[in-house]
Amino acid sequence: MTFPWTLVTVLRQPGGHTQRILVCIHGHHPEVVELLDLLQVPYEENLIDVDIKIEGKIAEHYRMALDAAFSRFPEAPKAILLEEDLLVAPDFFSFFNQTAWLLDHDSTLICVSAWNDLSSLHVAHDPTLLRRVETLPGLGWMLTRLLAEELLQAWHTKKKDQDWDIWARGMDVIGGRECVVPDVSRTFHIGLSGAHNPGLIHAAFFSARPMPAEAHVRLKNVDRLTFEKYEEDIYSLLEDDPLFLDTKLHPCSEHYLPRNITEKPVVIFIEMITGIDYLAWKYFARCLGVWDQDIRAMHRGLFWFYFYETQVMVIGYPYSDYSPYKPPGIEVLRVIDPKDIDELDLVAPSNRRRFRRPELESLVPFLDTALPVLQP
Repeated sequence: MTFPWTLVTVLRQPGGHTQRILVCIHGHHPEVVELLDLLQVPYEENLIDVDIKIEGKIAEHYRMALDAAFSRFPEAPKAILLEEDLLVAPDFFSFFNQTAWLLDHDSTLICVSAWNDLSSLHVAHDPTLLRRVETLPGLGWMLTRLLAEELLQAWHTKKKDQDWDIWARGMDVIGGRECVVPDVSRTFHIGLSGAHNPGLIHAAFFSARPMPAEAHVRLKNVDRLTFEKYEEDIYSLLEDDPLFLDTKLHPCSEHYLPRNITEKPVVIFIEMITGIDYLAWKYFARCLGVWDQDIRAMHRGLFWFYFYETQVMVIGYPYSDYSPYKPPGIEVLRVIDPKDIDELDLVAPSNRRRFRRPELESLVPFLDTALPVLQP
């Protein structure tokens, strides 16, 4: 049995109490049961004995855990689901306490997540800041009892060998709803490899993520996360004379996007014909060292984050609702030949080396990797 770091960090944080926790065990593991009995932590064993692929077994375990959470706590209006390979921040429960009301007041929201896919050391900027995204990030997320009932009712229709999160992110499940995520994640992924993430993926995207060290971080402008107010703030920024990036430089050029160029947002247009067209995003994101495996952390075709101290608003053109803000003549980043992306396959593992934040690395040791040699 591996050491239960997730459970330890949950119990150590303010608000972490044994009687508010339910551990769902996949299979029968006597040593795990013995430890939970010793800690007096409630648990349930999911004895899944079906001949399906590992993805299906994980999905079935997740379904049973979701059902058990609300069955065990019949008065709970919400629950937080947390995978076993995560560490939680000291303000983990404080973060959810400050945002839980949003799920009751905005029908366009489906969850609050502790995880932001765009939250590496060089892009995580402000622990008080929140975003809206059109995906279900997982990795520590809160949902309502009503949503749980909705998911459980639809779950029997999913493919038995399909990843639960890919299924749940589908439009027929999410239905255009969004999740609230922090600019700085409240969970840290410690699994070096797993059913979905090989070691290189972990090194490239999960190994360099900060978390707040304080037990309570007062989140700002939580009320602005409702759909109408969030839209008002985006349009206000786009109409307040931002800097529209117009360059023919390769996005991997160190001069493409300066790290502290202006106090105003830098607006970049990339080609996106449909909501699932991510070639240009993959090209752009791979160069800037952020998540590039698929489209995540997007709101209506907008990717909104910081690159060091520069606020960046990447608009998928012409798909995004914000596309009309493109001034005439401004360059749109396009992928002319998909092979241009293939040439960057070795770039992602070097993210830690390319985008250093020494002042933030005392608790996230620097893992050196050789830079790839790219053909001109």
